[in-house]
Amino acid sequence: FSPGPMVREFEKQFASAHGAKHAVFVNSGTDALRLSLLALKEKYKWPEGSQVAVPSLTFVATVNTIIQAGLTPFFVDVDMSKFLLNPDNLLRRVQGQHTRLVAIMPVHLFGQACPQDVFDVAVKLKLKVVEDSCETILNTPIGDVSCHSTYMAHHLTTGVGGFAVTNDDRLNLLIRSYANHGRNVDYLPGYAKGTDIRRRFQFDRVGYSCRGTEFEAALGLSQIPELKRHVQKRRAVFSALKEALSGVDDLYTLDVENNTCMMFPIVIRDWSKRSKHKTCLWLEKNGVETRDMMPITSQPCYKGLLNEDDFLVSEWVNKKGFYIPCHPGMTKKDVHYIKALLVKNANS
Repeated sequence: FSPGPMVREFEKQFASAHGAKHAVFVNSGTDALRLSLLALKEKYKWPEGSQVAVPSLTFVATVNTIIQAGLTPFFVDVDMSKFLLNPDNLLRRVQGQHTRLVAIMPVHLFGQACPQDVFDVAVKLKLKVVEDSCETILNTPIGDVSCHSTYMAHHLTTGVGGFAVTNDDRLNLLIRSYANHGRNVDYLPGYAKGTDIRRRFQFDRVGYSCRGTEFEAALGLSQIPELKRHVQKRRAVFSALKEALSGVDDLYTLDVENNTCMMFPIVIRDWSKRSKHKTCLWLEKNGVETRDMMPITSQPCYKGLLNEDDFLVSEWVNKKGFYIPCHPGMTKKDVHYIKALLVKNANS
């Protein structure tokens, strides 16, 4: 089960599917983020505590990896329409402040790709970029590294797993080294090209054990030929849900454009009398699972790091937002059933 030819082929095909030079298969999307930050930190000699701009609406792993890499999250609110990192809010927050910003971590949330202006502000502020692509797929990396998840329920699943995708040769080797206990880059398992046997078990940095396996790679390889078709199916389901709920006035939903549709987010409008908590309980009681829309500002583990009142859009989404499934196996019958539940809930 140790990494071998299956892993190398999986990495090759995943990189090709994303128009990138390198893809490093590791044991989770979370570790892909963590190792990428550590690699950038080493390459650019970032001091401990340097800041990384991150949206205040994302999964906790995004923020956790910044802290675990010895860096500091610099929270930025999201926009009102797509709930993605708001570059204008970032510029306002850094204006007149003495920051230690070295990087930005745009999150392609709910399957949506961040717009170009997010990357433009990174250039303006001279920041390195680690893209959290765990909730999207087939997006060509724009930043230094783009990190994907192959955990269950994602677009492509190996059970658990993840990828760090990059065009930077040095970062590719550093990420691989960190994933292999910090091993000397000339003797990385499966990629060894060294000739000095005395360095074969030399470890140049404090690393981790984060490798993917042959079994997981075989699972992933079997899905790559159907990946584009599965994304198209997700988009069709998403569009059907969007159309079905268009007449339910008190629910705000996202657009399908630039979206690989990992899930279907819903935000209850402010004027609605509908309760988020009761709505989610009603759906779950009737067989439709729900999830919160990635709350960060209200998490007990980040108490003292941020004040929810400073992030008004994220606060609104925390209180009013949830999401329901958007899976390629869903049918028109499923869509109509969900609509009927939401309409009945509004009238109850």
